[in-house]
Formats: sequence, structure tokens, C-alpha cells
Amino acid sequence: MKNSIVILAVAALIAGFSGKTMAQDNGTAGHAINYTLPSMHIMNLQNTVAKPVLTFAAPATAGAKIAAVTNELSWINVTSIITTGKTKTIQVSRTGTIPAGTTLTVIAAAASANGNGSFGTPVGTAVDVTTTGTGQDLITGIGSCWTDAGVGMGYKLTYNWSVDAAYATGLVAAASATAVTLTYTISETL
Repeated sequence: MKNSIVILAVAALIAGFSGKTMAQDNGTAGHAINYTLPSMHIMNLQNTVAKPVLTFAAPATAGAKIAAVTNELSWINVTSIITTGKTKTIQVSRTGTIPAGTTLTVIAAAASANGNGSFGTPVGTAVDVTTTGTGQDLITGIGSCWTDAGVGMGYKLTYNWSVDAAYATGLVAAASATAVTLTYTISETL
């Protein structure tokens, strides 16, 4: 009987240890990670100078038309995460007065190849900001992307200021250094 008790005690002890052995680490572990990736858009303007300057110059020859002036020293940098099924659009609007008889336009080039993602498409034509201050599409169809940051990155902007057809009617008048503000807004397209 004593032998039976000892054997049962040893068997129980072995069973107890074997149960613990099965519960030890087996080289694999895991846990759930909760994450959030919200829709976002961050945008800024980068300039090679403090601000774009457009100044008409007198022609070299009397009787020649005043040439348009262009500035290509600004870039829009963007970081974007879209909501599924939607895109983002950058619009431009103006505050301030453009001198009579002149036209101010802006055009965006395709994004530089420095970033990655779905950059969308510039509208491809110059956006005339002369007559309206309301937002006009400049770049559409922007998906999740980043353009890289700094001068020379993102969408290059070209500003063009020209004397228009009103020149012939005498509507163009000299204007002192005056600033107009072009505001760029990125938003999700519904």
C-alpha cells in the first residue's frame, strides 16, 4: 500500500510539473496594437525670396509693348492622407486689388519627383485671379502623398502679370508698390 501511495504521489508530482512545462514560453508571443491614421492635410509655401515680386520694366525701345513679368520662385509643399474614396483639392483665392488694365495669373506645375504618393493633377492652365477673389481650383485629385519639404520641392508656382487688351483703351494707370494676397487652401473633395 505504501508503494502505491508513493507511486501515486510521484505520478501526481510528474503530472503537476508536466502541466507547468506546457504553460512555459514556446518562442512566440503576441498582442493587439490599436492604431489611428486620421485623414489629414498639411500645406505650406516655400519661396527662394521673402515674397514674390512682380515689377514691370520700361521697354528698351520707344513704342514697344510693355512685356509681361513672371516669377517662378515659389513652391507648395503638401503632406496628405485621404479618407477612402475621396481626394483633396488646392484652390487659390485673392484679396486686394489688381491694377486696372492688368491681369495676374498663377499656374502650378506637376509635383517634383522628390516625394511619393498620388500627387493629383494641376489644372494645366493659368488661373486668372484678377477678376474674382473666390477660390478657384489649382490642383485636383490629390491622394495620400508627401511632396518633400523646402524650396524646389512640391508644386512649382508661376506668377504672370501682364498688361491686357485694356492697354489700347488707356485704362492702364501707374500703381505704386501694392501687395495683393493669394491664399492657397487644401480641402477634401466630397
